[in-house]
Amino acid sequence: MKSTVLSVMTFATTIIPTFVMTSAVGLVFAGCNYNDVKNQPGSTGRPAQSGSPNSGTPEAAVDFATVRAAVFEPACIKCHGPTLAKAGLRLDQYASAFARLDLIRSEVEGGTMPPPPPRGSILQPEQKAMLIAWIDSGGPERTVVTPVTPPPVTPVTPPPVTPVTPPPVTPVTPPPVTPVTPPPVTPPAPITATPSFADVSSAVFVPHCIKCHSNTVEKGKVNLEQYTTAAKHAAAIGTELDTDDMPRKAPALPADLKAIVYAWIAGGAPEFATPAAPPPVPQPVSPPAEDDNGHRKL
Repeated sequence: MKSTVLSVMTFATTIIPTFVMTSAVGLVFAGCNYNDVKNQPGSTGRPAQSGSPNSGTPEAAVDFATVRAAVFEPACIKCHGPTLAKAGLRLDQYASAFARLDLIRSEVEGGTMPPPPPRGSILQPEQKAMLIAWIDSGGPERTVVTPVTPPPVTPVTPPPVTPVTPPPVTPVTPPPVTPVTPPPVTPPAPITATPSFADVSSAVFVPHCIKCHSNTVEKGKVNLEQYTTAAKHAAAIGTELDTDDMPRKAPALPADLKAIVYAWIAGGAPEFATPAAPPPVPQPVSPPAEDDNGHRKL
């Protein structure tokens, strides 16, 4: 009887407290809304490192205020806050949460917390990723931003520019210009005799005037086929030649042809040729007379 009493007492003082303590630890996250890490695609069941491909965590570490606002307040404060602090855990206070980081991680990754619906709710992947990243970074109360030093910039030296030397320009020497010497102009031979009407008619009147001043056409009542009418209008013919009014609608007469007509008019417009007058014979010049004193007389 005595041994039976001792066995019951040993069970009551040893086994029962141990079982109660273990059950209390399991109830720490009762009512929490965490998602099971091992049920997510790409999870290995091991703690995800911040910034790793499977963690889904941001590159920069988060602080306690961010985790509390994004995870604890919507999912945990109901059972671990100022109103109800199950298992003595308050997730609204940094010191309480920081003291249980390993426990929080093991419960979330072990799948015991949060309980599945309808007792609990599913934690969103980004909430779970933020919580694990915060624990992996040491559970800081405040975020310490480490300035990132940019890598040194190596200046790029442009390649040397080789100046382009233009090819030498060969001056172009123009070909020598041979001056063109105009042919000498032979002046008309001086008229040494007064030309006859026949000379003037064949040289001037027939080729240039008979078309409008003939026996059949007498413009201005001038007929240059007949000597009498031509001699009658000799002065008027000279005036027309001076002003180049005749011949009409034709180029002016050349100078040598005009000279024949002028010589005929100046010689009196003869019908027949008149020999040229011989040049004057120079007369001897007598010296001036002088008086007795040797003075030239006026």
